[in-house]
Amino acid sequence: GLIDVQLKDIGLDTKLSLVLYCAFTNSENDVICSPATIINSTAIQCQAPPHTSGEVSVGVSVNGIDVISTDEGKGLALTYVKAPLIDSVSPSFGPVLGGTVVHLYGNELLPGMWCRFGDRDASATYHTSSHVSCVTPLVEEASTVLLSVSVNSEHFSATDLMYEYLAEALISSVSPSSGPETGGSRVYVSGVNLGQRGVTVCEFGSASHRVIAVHKSDTLLYCDAPGHEPGEVSVRLSSNGQQYSKSFGVFTYVGVHSVYTVSPLSGSTSGGTVVSVKGVGFLESSVLSCKFGEALVPAVYLSSTEVKCTSPAVVGNTIGEVGVDVSNNGVDFSGSSVAFSYFK
Repeated sequence: GLIDVQLKDIGLDTKLSLVLYCAFTNSENDVICSPATIINSTAIQCQAPPHTSGEVSVGVSVNGIDVISTDEGKGLALTYVKAPLIDSVSPSFGPVLGGTVVHLYGNELLPGMWCRFGDRDASATYHTSSHVSCVTPLVEEASTVLLSVSVNSEHFSATDLMYEYLAEALISSVSPSSGPETGGSRVYVSGVNLGQRGVTVCEFGSASHRVIAVHKSDTLLYCDAPGHEPGEVSVRLSSNGQQYSKSFGVFTYVGVHSVYTVSPLSGSTSGGTVVSVKGVGFLESSVLSCKFGEALVPAVYLSSTEVKCTSPAVVGNTIGEVGVDVSNNGVDFSGSSVAFSYFK
């Protein structure tokens, strides 16, 4: 690659038709000269010739034979290293806002390396000769870019690996918006840019409450809420397990509710019986529901310990006993149902 050589100010007249060379001398005193481009009176630039790994001395020549070195009689040191080889990168995608720690694995990796994502550079952290990592810089829009690496921050070599910048996920709603503190609520997240890339994670409030998401489409996915103490939390998404969306939905954890009694204990198979259901932990919500067997009906909130529901008709007028249960969010039921009997 091109290297810059700084000279002492010797009054070099850049207007003269002067030909300078960089002289590369190895440990066996073999000299290879490379024509130089004069940048100004104190700097030239030249192409480093191919060479095996190791250190060479760089001096300047005005005739391609005699070498001008430093005051100490030694040339400037240039170290040749083996070209780094990158086999894989993980993760291979992240948000346009940057900040993703990308791990590169391969061979001949060195301290002081750099990564280039498209046209954006980032310094690398050295771990071992087969592992370095870089933090992705910010970009303006979603795109797939070529990954390149450098051992000196000047000369980059392209790998055959690509990195994808993803548009920021935007969450428009979560449903249901509440669930029991014991967890288990299947929460559907709607929005845009929710398309699957690897394993998407839902975060309910903090790093200790993260679960794997299941994609339905680019605009819909769901997560089964983990257990959490009662209260309101922010639901965020991550496509790579590192950065979580700035956009979020709100999910409220509520205390466990239970059903104790129903009154009356029976009703006609044609339905229409107004049933009082008593228990604890009932919430006033638009999706408050009762379930008679598998039939779901709206509930009317009276207090945290009582709701009322109208029994549905039984298909086929089948007599018998069913369980009555209550859901605060229309999805999750207490599991503590009480028997209600149908008669003709």
